[in-house]
Amino acid sequence: MAFEHKPGQFTLFKHDKKGNERAPDYSGDGKDLQGKAIRVAAWIKTGKTSKFMSCKFDYPQAKPATSDAQLPGVFDDMKDGDDDGKLPF
Repeated sequence: MAFEHKPGQFTLFKHDKKGNERAPDYSGDGKDLQGKAIRVAAWIKTGKTSKFMSCKFDYPQAKPATSDAQLPGVFDDMKDGDDDGKLPF
């Protein structure tokens, strides 16, 4: 059984090899207080007297559809192979 976060908890993992300067130093996932999945990112910053972490969280984005089969109604007029060279509008 995989690890399951409880509401209000998250896990961060260190990025040893960042792709660019703006990439987070740490990132991970967890759940908000209502139990909805979140993504968490943290950057190590240097203040006037000490270092601190600047953090943000957001909700995962739905992955976009990659084929016309997943887009109902968009290409329905063209699926049957009766392409007569005319546009459907």
